[in-house]
Amino acid sequence: MKEMSEDRRRAGGEDFELTLARAVKAPPADPAFRRELKVRLLGGTEAMTQLRPKRAHRHQAGRVRRRAGVWAAAAAVAVIVFALVVRPGRTPTPPLAEFGPLPRPAAGMAPALGGAGGPGFQFEFTYRLDGPLAAGWPQFPAIATAYRRAPHHVSEGRLAGIAAKLGILRPVVREGWMDGEVLAAEAGPGGPAVRLYPNGYIHYERPYDYRPVPRAQLPPDTWAVQLAREWLTAMQMVPAGELGSGSVGSGDLDNGYLRVTFRPAQPGDLVTFIPFAHVTIGVDETIVGASVIWVAAEAESAYPLRSVAEAWRSVTEGRGVLEWELVEYTGPAGEDNLIAGTASATSVRLAWSLAFGADRVPYFVPVYAFSGEVEVPDKEGTVRLPFQVWASAAAAEHSPQ
Repeated sequence: MKEMSEDRRRAGGEDFELTLARAVKAPPADPAFRRELKVRLLGGTEAMTQLRPKRAHRHQAGRVRRRAGVWAAAAAVAVIVFALVVRPGRTPTPPLAEFGPLPRPAAGMAPALGGAGGPGFQFEFTYRLDGPLAAGWPQFPAIATAYRRAPHHVSEGRLAGIAAKLGILRPVVREGWMDGEVLAAEAGPGGPAVRLYPNGYIHYERPYDYRPVPRAQLPPDTWAVQLAREWLTAMQMVPAGELGSGSVGSGDLDNGYLRVTFRPAQPGDLVTFIPFAHVTIGVDETIVGASVIWVAAEAESAYPLRSVAEAWRSVTEGRGVLEWELVEYTGPAGEDNLIAGTASATSVRLAWSLAFGADRVPYFVPVYAFSGEVEVPDKEGTVRLPFQVWASAAAAEHSPQ
């Protein structure tokens, strides 16, 4: 085999270097690797230079084909090198804070004195750190995902579609409800009925013989969860793939049914009780009823987080959202319904809260959720009750002020 001339070898090498440089938008590879790669690629194209000297046009075509071969090889190498740079399995980082400033966690629970709200009560709590938190803060990631959800879809058409799948074929009617209307579809007196409320809440119920039954007459927990999941999706009450693992409550054997509860698959830890889906299952795997309020997935975006210490400062300054076992509290409250106490936080986790923007678009926003016990006055002195308070985890420029 004839040796390639030095001019051609140099020209081919320049072609290779230029093509590779254009194709690979990455830091230069190791010099030894590039030299070895160039020799292999250019050596593999030398056979294309065995051209008849009297036919210049074919000689020129050979040069074009040879360079085309080098370019094709370089493009293939670019894919390999690029894959090494990006690393398999990694996806490009999404833009930060795509939704802009996030709405306040647990919107609708307006902060009151002490940073907490409740039905007719105000709280003046002194917050302190106790237990493991007294020794220092745990480590949290620098970025977390915020989820934008689709607004509630309330329409006669939607309810008619759900009703038809339930076997209720009568027209949807409007019923008076509080200061508005609720959409209703009923099969007839004593038959199944489904209603859709203005806030997106769906309630379904059918006649059932509520009576004591042995647990063996009801489906096993695993099968009950599967039945409920398939039913919710088939009835189009919840979009496919959005239900979490599901759990079976204690049920009510005196009335002969089990209740399966679902929360969203994402995010995994919601501090707010909405959204949820409850399905009641009776004897013979009968779906007795359902209660659903859901916000369907729409988009998500990464957000930088502030430090947990900053969030705790918001709590102590009265800008957190408080939740505690008010139903267990029978102690005294002043004429102004003011309840004072000391709240000791012993743990904190990164979680998510439902929140609504000014346009009523729902979000799941990241929060730091602090948990512990609060000591409040009781009829016989004081009582300690569990509490949880959360504050926005998003960086200050993306959090409500």
